[in-house]
Amino acid sequence: MLYTLLQTDIAQAVPVQQEMSYSLIEMAAKGGALMWVLLALSLIAIYIFGKKWWIIRQAGKIDKDFMNDIRDYIHDGKIKSARTLCSKYDAPVARMVEAGIARIGKPAADVQAAIENVGNVEVGRLAKGLPYPATIAGAEYECRDLAIRNTFPVGVSNEWKEEQITVTAGGGILMVME
Repeated sequence: MLYTLLQTDIAQAVPVQQEMSYSLIEMAAKGGALMWVLLALSLIAIYIFGKKWWIIRQAGKIDKDFMNDIRDYIHDGKIKSARTLCSKYDAPVARMVEAGIARIGKPAADVQAAIENVGNVEVGRLAKGLPYPATIAGAEYECRDLAIRNTFPVGVSNEWKEEQITVTAGGGILMVME
């Protein structure tokens, strides 16, 4: 019986907590100006993500019979028709195939290099506005995975620490001056 009384007394001594609920709009209003900034940045992020997704999706679209038609033209010796078909499509795949077709009869290494060059140009076109990773190694001031945007040039002043340094860039134009 003593146990029951103690349990009852403790239960009565604990204040009753009220559950408070706010709507999303009420919480945003209590957040003040910061909430408006967060909303604006969220909308910008969604826009950028959606735009890049749409660009990549459109770049990958091509007629399902495109490669079959190219193969048929090449087997029939209609190289000009194959190149014409490639030029009708505004897609990275078509431009890469056209670069390969233009070098038919040349060494395989030349064909591969041409396709890779066009592929690099197409990746640059699709990655427009995204940062490129850059690295400087063996210098006085080293950096790894430096984010460089193609819309904002970056100058890095550095000193040779060793006989040879390594500078890599994921894309764009790299200018080294001594």
